[in-house]
This record gives sequence, structure tokens and C-alpha cells, in this order.
Amino acid sequence: MDHIAHDNIFEYLSVDLDMEEDELRIKLSEMGTSAFIDYLRNKEVSLFSTPTLLSTELRDLMGSVLINKDIPLDKYLDTLLDRYVLDEYFTTTPFAIQTSAEILRIYRTKATNKVNNEIEKTVTKQKKFKRFYKKVDSGEIDAQNQFNSFMSSLLEKTDGISFMLKMIKRIDFHKDIFIQTTNSTYICIALAMLHANKSKSVDMRNFVQKVTCTSFMQNAGIFTGLVSTKTSQAEKSKKSAMIVTKLCKDENVTEAVLERYSYTDDEGTPVFHRGGTTNFYKNLLLTSNLFIDLVRKNQFSPESLEVHKAMYELSKKGYADPNIVSLLSELFLPKMKHQLLEHAFQIQEHCNEKPVIWGVAGDMLPIRLICRKEDCEHGGAYKTLIPQDISIVAEGIYEAKTKSGLYYTCEKLTNNLQFKYQEIKGTED
Repeated sequence: MDHIAHDNIFEYLSVDLDMEEDELRIKLSEMGTSAFIDYLRNKEVSLFSTPTLLSTELRDLMGSVLINKDIPLDKYLDTLLDRYVLDEYFTTTPFAIQTSAEILRIYRTKATNKVNNEIEKTVTKQKKFKRFYKKVDSGEIDAQNQFNSFMSSLLEKTDGISFMLKMIKRIDFHKDIFIQTTNSTYICIALAMLHANKSKSVDMRNFVQKVTCTSFMQNAGIFTGLVSTKTSQAEKSKKSAMIVTKLCKDENVTEAVLERYSYTDDEGTPVFHRGGTTNFYKNLLLTSNLFIDLVRKNQFSPESLEVHKAMYELSKKGYADPNIVSLLSELFLPKMKHQLLEHAFQIQEHCNEKPVIWGVAGDMLPIRLICRKEDCEHGGAYKTLIPQDISIVAEGIYEAKTKSGLYYTCEKLTNNLQFKYQEIKGTED
């Protein structure tokens, strides 16, 4: 592909000016052709300074040629714009720009700046993930550099540039989906780096690039206009996977995007029930998206113990990858609480009553196991009153409820947890 396609002249100009197409149409109508072209020159639109040749003929819908192939777009721009001024219903066939080193540089810069601006606007509105993005912004989590590296790679080819131009055009119409995509992308990058740091055999750059492609392109079908938000999940995934196949060129990444909604198999069995799949990208995307959905639909922040308890429960039921769940806990919880939570879930099974894992504020043991069975031989004197039911829901998959009432500390399991606490504390001193 040696060209970059556009639907019409206004879409082309909107990329250069960072304005909406309709806004440009209105401005042309109000100003007239001559004043509008002066306006474009004053805005330093690139077609006046960089040779911008058409790679195909530009025609009206009757088939008449408006501008021939290999002709600079600016040469007959006034004539083209006059047609729009005279007829508000006038339109043309799509057209394409021949690429050159300078043309590609301009498009790459525009696409990168635009998507980063949209991400920045999305991040600043994030309340629940505010702490996470502060760590990204400070560099404590090196997700931004990894994302920038992916963007550079994606925009090396015109196919990638064309995808980004289509995505940028539709972000404003799909804000909620872009927010989900942004959160998923940055969280997946952070988890991928945690995983890679634990595995000596992983090629960090290549691995994180594929993870970024998986998460950032998961809604590609919607952002390119191939499907709508009302399209079935299967068709959305199919169209997104088709684009991913072309741009990411990795079978596992394609499979991950194709099955991004598949938390159960054809028989209704949770996909992680028997240990999950060997496709890390799929495991990561499914589990991370489930975590983001829990945070979005419930009252808790990503740093809340309740969310991570729910994720551990979901992994036990086969709806989430236990290794990714552990990485999520490591990413969002303090180190001590993360390690104690993992241990608490291991020892919780030692009691038939399945005591509640409960977070405690203060400098002492941050997690306890509590139970409503008053006459248990392991019941302690320490009591906890939960004033109202605590519910957390993963829509269509899972609902957990900690019922209100008086609870008693399980001395046996909490003492076990206390030993683990002292053990961890000893390694940190």
C-alpha cells in the first residue's frame, strides 16, 4: 500500500487541522472559497507546502473527473471547494494521497499527537484509576514508553496510519469504548512487564508490543466503522480480528481478539476451568477486561480488597486466569496485602464454613478471616460488625455478597495468617 485513503476533502483537512469535518463544511459555507483557502494557508495546512499528489482520479458521483491522478491536490482545490459551496449535497468519490517520506512523517505526527491527546483527556477524567495513571505519568510504571514504542511500530506502514485515521475520526462517537480500550491497554502493558520481569526467557520488547496490539486493537472493528455498537459480540470480535491479522501478524494475538468475549466454551464451561489456554494474550485480555468491568460496574476502586477477592473467586470458578489475577493483585495492592491475600485464599479452604476474608485498617495485620459461627471452637473474642450487605457483580457471570451482621475472628486461620505476616515482614526488614 503506497497511498493513504480519505473519504472526502473535509476528512483529509480535518486530520491536518484537528477539527471536525462538519465544522470545516460550515466554515467553508460561511466564508466562501477564497477566504476559506486563505484560512487554510494561515493554518499552514501541509498540502500548500508539501507536494500532495492524488494516487487515483477524484470524481463526482456522476463519474466526471474533478482532479486527475498524479496532480497536486492544491492545484484545483478552489474549483473543488466551489462545488461544495454551490451545492450543499455535493459529494465525491473517496480519494487517496500518494505517500512520500514527508507525507508519512506528517501523518505519523498528526496521528500520534491526536491519539495521545485523546488518551490524556481520557486519563484526566478517570477517578477510579487515578492512582494507577499517576504512577504511569511519573514513570514508576513504564507503560507510556511502551505504548509510544507500539505506536511508532504501528505507524511505520500506511495500513497502520489508515487505521489510526479511522479510529481518530470515531473516538468522539464511542467515548465509553475508548475509555475501556485505554484502561485495558495500559493495565495490560503494566501486567505484561510484571510477567516479563519474572520470566527470564521473554523478549520484553516483542512481547509487550504484542500485548499492546492485543489490547489496543480489541475494538478495531468499531473504531474503523466495520461494525456498530449494536452488532453482536461475535461479529464485533470477528471484524476486529480481521484488522488485527493484517496489522499485528500474530496468530495468538488474532485469537485473543477473536475470543475476547469468550468466558465460556461452547458447552458453557468456564474457559479457565481446566487450567485455561496456552495463549497468554487471550488469558491476559479476558482477565484484565473482567477486572476493569468489575471496577466500572461496582462501587469499589481497583485498590479495593473486595475487587481482588472477587477476582480470586472468579479464577476459582474458571472465569479468570489465576496467574493474571495474582499479577493484578501485585499491581494494585500494597505488597504486604497482596501476599497475605494470596495466602488467605489458600488457607480459607481449610475450614468448611469458608470464613470471609476481611480487610482491616491500621498498621497491624491488614487481613483477617472472620466467620458468623458464634459457637465455633476457633472463634475468637475479636468481633466485626458489617452494617450492610456488600455486593459485587460481574454481569452474567458472577455475584458475591458478604451479608451484614456480627462476625467472629477465626483464631485458627488468622493466627496462620499472622505467622505469614511476620514471615513476610522479616524478609522486608
